[in-house]
Amino acid sequence: IYTLSLHDALPISIAATWARKVDPDFPVENVAFRLADYRKILSDLPPADPEHGIFPTAILDESGVDLYSKDWATIWVKSMAKVFQVVGKKRLTMIMNLPHRNLLAKDMRDAMRFWVNTVDDEDEMRGYAEVREAKANPWSSPHWSPLFGIVFEELTGKWWNEYEKAKDDFIDEYTADNTESATIDRKSVV
Repeated sequence: IYTLSLHDALPISIAATWARKVDPDFPVENVAFRLADYRKILSDLPPADPEHGIFPTAILDESGVDLYSKDWATIWVKSMAKVFQVVGKKRLTMIMNLPHRNLLAKDMRDAMRFWVNTVDDEDEMRGYAEVREAKANPWSSPHWSPLFGIVFEELTGKWWNEYEKAKDDFIDEYTADNTESATIDRKSVV
């Protein structure tokens, strides 16, 4: 699943709402901002067990940072594409947030099953998202068929406050050193 919005709070609001619907105890610790942390979460999560109501979920917020489309040939993007190929057996719910789907490397875009596009226009209803499902196309990228709409509220409370702190820490760390070598620890993701 990937959630898209130019308004910063909307993707995490819908992603966390979705995650908390399938797991009411979904922890902030299962939200990552860096690829190495996301891979660790995916590795540590147990397989889904739908018969017993267990749907492990991980969110990669700002996924366009480490999986940026123009970095498609880098070792960490190729490595994550391989993770996507093998992690399916665990049946995890993997959510990626970013402002626009074209910022995400194509291998990741094509691996997503659902696309949740939030409404950003101030004149339209805020807190509305359209869910689309990928339909395979052997000659190009998938076609996205509309499924349904969702109404959701922006998050507040303890979970949101913990998330905001983690996001602020990520932003401070990321912007403190903007050299390309600081964007990712290559050894931790390969």
